[in-house]
Amino acid sequence: MQRVYIAICVLFSCVFVSCSKHTEVNVSIPELTNGKVYIVYADPDQIASRQQEDIAEAEIKNGKVSFDLSNLQIKNKTKDCTISILNEEKRFMCTLPLPVEKGKNITLTITGIKEYTAGQSPLTVSYSGSKQAEKFSDFLNSINTELASLYKNPQNTNAYTKIVSLCKNFSNDYPNSAFPYTVIISQINHIEETYNPLLKYCEELSNQKSDNPWHNFLVSKYKEKIMRQAMANQMVFLAKDKDGKEYTERNFEGKITLVHFWSVKSPKCTEVINNLKNIYNKYHSLGLEVVSISIDPVPNEWIKWSKENTLAWSSLIADGNTITNRYNFNDIPYYLLFSKEGKLISKSNIVEDLEQSIKQTLQ
Repeated sequence: MQRVYIAICVLFSCVFVSCSKHTEVNVSIPELTNGKVYIVYADPDQIASRQQEDIAEAEIKNGKVSFDLSNLQIKNKTKDCTISILNEEKRFMCTLPLPVEKGKNITLTITGIKEYTAGQSPLTVSYSGSKQAEKFSDFLNSINTELASLYKNPQNTNAYTKIVSLCKNFSNDYPNSAFPYTVIISQINHIEETYNPLLKYCEELSNQKSDNPWHNFLVSKYKEKIMRQAMANQMVFLAKDKDGKEYTERNFEGKITLVHFWSVKSPKCTEVINNLKNIYNKYHSLGLEVVSISIDPVPNEWIKWSKENTLAWSSLIADGNTITNRYNFNDIPYYLLFSKEGKLISKSNIVEDLEQSIKQTLQ
């Protein structure tokens, strides 16, 4: 009887211990003596509506900060959050993924801040406290290695192949995780070539069903990307001249057209305007049309410049957000060469790079 009583007590104590486990996150940043740490969460619906759930915030003290998240509602044992860190002098700021696990004490350790702020190397980040946290640590560091490789060479197809493999493997082990999908989503719009291992993987996912909302969110982003890509291959725009007269691509139908996106507020754009003049003078008589479309946020500045500087070709202004989203570019000047049928032939940030295409198209 005594043995049964002891067994019941041991069983009860085990159950009590397991039920009383706290959900905690500890952050160790030895190089920071002060600052603030914020933990937030957003699911795909919240991202679409530009909302987020503010979970917790705390002050860094002696390079450490702890959060008791025992009251946090967590489905499927994990909640994939993000953590932002900002020191008081605002000289250091970073946002990192944070896998929170129910009943686990997860530790996030960050080092290499001095090298990171100097632009010499990425942060050294590690997660511990559970098997999933340790696997995520390896996953994230491997992903960051490949992303660093892509930063040096955006055409590195092998890096995309490795990213796909890493994301597949982690998703297979943890099918409810958001992080493999968010990695891919962050890269989709940086890819310009039609065939890419990462886009091929997105296509595979679009033909699969999943209960993970991040899977469906990724598929929707991929389909948006494909639609934008198709639209970007066609010359379509709405712009105005300095007198307010509207122009569209129809004004240039049947003409080989070089479209030039720029801003009068960009010294780089104004410095190379003579290069465009050389191309125009060289090929206009052979059939090349040029249209410059300013994406200046303040139209009056472009109007003033246009009155003081006359261009020999059409000079217009359009909504910058619409234009950059449609043609998916960030740096200006940006040049697109279109055929007589309005189909994209080639593109570049340097007009001289398009000269060979212009010659071949005009032949």
